Amino acid sequence: MPEVTTIIKVTVTVHDNWPGDPHDLMMSIEDHLWETFNDDGSLRAIDWVPESEVKLAS
Repeated sequence: MPEVTTIIKVTVTVHDNWPGDPHDLMMSIEDHLWETFNDDGSLRAIDWVPESEVKLAS
């Protein structure tokens, strides 16, 4: 069976009125992604993509 590598690219927009620390939110999301998608050890990276680089589908 071929090896599968999973890379997840994440962009999160935190509004100015969000009451918490944006860094804490990002770390919580990253922890959740590792726990959810790495059950078989295939997840190799979670890349945080700056909002300026996001290309939205039309």
